[in-house]
Amino acid sequence: GLRRGTPVCAGGIDAPVSALSVGALEDGDLASMLGTSMCNGFISHKPRLSPKLINYPYVAHDTEFLYSFAGIVTAGYCLRWFRDQLGKVEASLASQTPLSAYQVLDLEAERVPPGSDGLIFMPHMMVGERAPYWDEYVRGCLTGLTLYHSKAHIFRAFLEGIAYAFRYSVEVAMEAGMPVRRVLLVDGGARSRLWRQILADVTGLEMTYTAEATGAPLGDALLAGVGTGALEHYGVIKEWLQVTELTKPNPKTKAVYDKCYRLYRRVYQANREIFKALREMVG
Repeated sequence: GLRRGTPVCAGGIDAPVSALSVGALEDGDLASMLGTSMCNGFISHKPRLSPKLINYPYVAHDTEFLYSFAGIVTAGYCLRWFRDQLGKVEASLASQTPLSAYQVLDLEAERVPPGSDGLIFMPHMMVGERAPYWDEYVRGCLTGLTLYHSKAHIFRAFLEGIAYAFRYSVEVAMEAGMPVRRVLLVDGGARSRLWRQILADVTGLEMTYTAEATGAPLGDALLAGVGTGALEHYGVIKEWLQVTELTKPNPKTKAVYDKCYRLYRRVYQANREIFKALREMVG
């Protein structure tokens, strides 16, 4: 057991602690955890609330800062499903190279134009979605599939569909008066340069990627350091980390994605009753 007098510090939920691990401490910081789920945390220094978001005290400066959450239950999970069901060739190739199966799929998807030649993917494959949708019936949906489309088209559409859902979260937060001054990406999905570019182009926002930020474990270590007095303040995280890459949006690609995003929103609205009927049919 622990020695008598050993300090014990409480950690936090994975998403806000991951946000802390990339130095999300400023008003207007948005930390996006690209893991199995996409967890988007908007940091506010004053109350800016939306009923579409989950709002609670931040793990750092909890009496002063708010963390407002929006996300996608199946983000990286969609890509894992694709890899396991449709990416066996890429997984085999990856086993013979230094690349991962996801990196091979990225290389193929890079050859597909923005918009995936008319494919729109809705990334809600768990059935049901939390903030900001609050829809217990929504499910995954691939719209526009033709004989022309390849596996690479579909994989890129998956990346884009998650980015469209991300943009919707950003729009909901901004409608509530939350500024978005900086976007910080963390966790496994953030390693994809292609996905970072798609996220930037879909939203029109610059993406900040820090490879050294290891997510929740680093954030919990920071909480423990400040809690025990070993560290003076949370801001030391900014001294520990160096930004690996800033990804700027391409205005021409953004114009393409603006049209695709409007279609994405229409696909959701047009299928809401169908999603409900499917849930009632299959249970």
